[in-house]
Amino acid sequence: MSKISFFNKKSIALLMALALVLSFALPASAAPYSAQFLDSSGSPSAHASSYIDGGVVDITGSAGNYTVTLKLKNFEPSFPLIPISYPSLYVDLNGAPTGDGTYEVAASKTVSGSYTYFTFSGVANLTDNLPVLLHVNVAGIHNQQYNLFLDY
Repeated sequence: MSKISFFNKKSIALLMALALVLSFALPASAAPYSAQFLDSSGSPSAHASSYIDGGVVDITGSAGNYTVTLKLKNFEPSFPLIPISYPSLYVDLNGAPTGDGTYEVAASKTVSGSYTYFTFSGVANLTDNLPVLLHVNVAGIHNQQYNLFLDY
């Protein structure tokens, strides 16, 4: 009887150790949050939001230092042959939620296939809208910066 009890305890301890090792080995995955752009007056902008792929942003991290990844389409959703590029995205972290006009953070940018990814860190909470300055270039004929809010 004592041999069976010994093996059961050893098996349980081994399973617990394996679960602990696996929990450290698996990377944390980003959580998708529904997202939209608001115009400079705070009203939802269906046009600007249509460029956010899937209408979501990926967020990792924890309170005080969240990291946000925004995936934007490099094409006009209604006319996919019209190319769009995004030279830059700046974020006003210190001015959230209303904005103070100073964009302290330049988001890192990666272009892959038909998408541009912007990533930035230091977001304090997930309740405030983030003031952003997005530079948009449409087919080389329309080149403008937009004051928007990222609402998620």
